[in-house]
Amino acid sequence: MKNMEQTTTNLADIEAEQACLALLLINNDACDIIMSMLMHQMFADNKHKLIFEAASKIFKDGNTPDRTTIIRELKNNGKFHEVGVEYMVQIGNYFPPIEATENIATIVRDFYIRREKVDVMHKSISELHQYNTDIDETSRKCIEQLAETSTKGTENHWTLDAMHDYELWYSQQNESNAYPTWAFSALRSILGPLLGSEFIVVAAIPGGGKTTFLLQNAMDQARLGFSVLFCSIEMGISQLAERVVRFDLMRQPRGRCDPLSFSECLGQWRERPIELRNVQSLAHIENVIRWSVTHNGVRVVYVDYLQIVSTEVKKGESYAERVGMISKRLAMLAKQLKINIIAASQFNREGSKSGKPTLFDLRGSGEIEQDADRVLLLYSKESKQNDYDGIRTCEIAKNRYGRAGSINLLWVDTLGMFTDMDENNF
Repeated sequence: MKNMEQTTTNLADIEAEQACLALLLINNDACDIIMSMLMHQMFADNKHKLIFEAASKIFKDGNTPDRTTIIRELKNNGKFHEVGVEYMVQIGNYFPPIEATENIATIVRDFYIRREKVDVMHKSISELHQYNTDIDETSRKCIEQLAETSTKGTENHWTLDAMHDYELWYSQQNESNAYPTWAFSALRSILGPLLGSEFIVVAAIPGGGKTTFLLQNAMDQARLGFSVLFCSIEMGISQLAERVVRFDLMRQPRGRCDPLSFSECLGQWRERPIELRNVQSLAHIENVIRWSVTHNGVRVVYVDYLQIVSTEVKKGESYAERVGMISKRLAMLAKQLKINIIAASQFNREGSKSGKPTLFDLRGSGEIEQDADRVLLLYSKESKQNDYDGIRTCEIAKNRYGRAGSINLLWVDTLGMFTDMDENNF
């Protein structure tokens, strides 16, 4: 886990911290206010923590902290080399207005509270994924701890604020590179990386691009070195391989779509960690997934698609019950193996006809919605989705670990691919 001292300046106001320290040095009344409001651990910058800790010691001993006494205290503690004389001089050159003391101290304190919330969420999510703890219990503890860090006037908004800060902080940590993520930048900005133990459903009408969407994400993850398994019920391995290579070929510079380029792309994909498997039954899928996780270290599994996975038919079992059982077992498998399973799904007929589908339009079973950690709905406002270049909406209709929302992707029919709206590769 990252140390919270490494939090970026987006979750700290360094200038406000410097102003607080400067006020300590130039005004006794300001010093009294700041000492009553802040503690050394509330500062994000380590130098500022050391300076304030020294000033607090001097203040508690009944003396007035100034540049000379703070330097002496730092030297006595063997910490002065971590601050340096030049930085102490720099702090002394600040002259913030005395009347703004309380406001400046409040800024420092509020940023500290935000970092504390991020730390709570990061620990809770890490515990959930590392130790496979109960989601409801972990969420309850997380909410209680977040509430404890809330201040007057922010109680109604602390959950959303904490989620936003966590996404901002996490997106800038180096450890995010250790997790697979989505192929589209707009989607990454909302969903972040794939941490594992998640069952995700991507739904669309027939011909709405769900297979292409899954394949593009699988390709991007494999290109980055993550081991991926793609299970298809409808398409054979040769068809899948042809589409994978064709997608990669489309990314070649103009004029390179020749036999040599095709051969190069094919050679590259033989070296990349992606498995393409043609499967039929749920038992077959489960066995393939377990084998691939054990022997190949697979991190992300794609299943295309839920409604046509075959199972042993039980007497009196309805279609909805069968589909619900499939989604439940895949969700349980994702938790057991601590991997991400992303499954395609179809809309029912009503959802196919409506302009904007909802979770109620998932075909076959309401249990898909219950089992899934996230549900993405792909659709277009146009009546014909499969024969024109245009905008497709990806609606994040359910997100157990974050906020919902929607993004727009561009469908390029001549390439048979999705791209980000601002992408200029083609």
